[in-house]
Amino acid sequence: MEVLQGKDLRDEAYLRSFADLRIRVFREYPYLYEGDFDYEKNYLKRYAESSDAVFVVVRDATTGEIVGASTANHLSQEMDEVKTVFLNAGFGIDEVYYFGESVLLPEWRGMGIGKRFFEEREQAAKRSPKVRWMTFCAVDRSGSEIPIPEDYRSPEYLWGKQGFEKHPELVTYFSWKEIGATEETKKPMTFWLKKIE
Repeated sequence: MEVLQGKDLRDEAYLRSFADLRIRVFREYPYLYEGDFDYEKNYLKRYAESSDAVFVVVRDATTGEIVGASTANHLSQEMDEVKTVFLNAGFGIDEVYYFGESVLLPEWRGMGIGKRFFEEREQAAKRSPKVRWMTFCAVDRSGSEIPIPEDYRSPEYLWGKQGFEKHPELVTYFSWKEIGATEETKKPMTFWLKKIE
């Protein structure tokens, strides 16, 4: 496992590998994302341009392929759709550290890598003396008619074990095109929080 800075994403090989990984993993339930490389490049650019961004990478030791990755950054560096939720709820912009995605290929799951993603990003958050909260958001499919696949394992147990609590009152909306759809639609994203003690 490597812990890199956002600037490492400026390397075209890293950028393409991470974008491809996001597209592959987010095609699965519950995101069902019809990936778009140009969108991914623009999304990842925010992390690449931030000196504080953290990029955690797992590689296949045999092939060198990136099989898992995770990001984190200060809330102040995030999209308005994320920042506004916390500002409206009375949080200080410097008090919150945002965990971006954790994406891991299916055959690498169940080995403790997801837990390590949280640990590495938590260490990064604790290096910032003003940070009091860590957060991430996840799509909420509770009102959806889309059937849950039989082999789907919800990551909520892992999130709870890492000390995060779901906050249904903190919600934003992201838009993306689902597999087979002709246009983007908004999806609710619920935040989970953990206080730094």
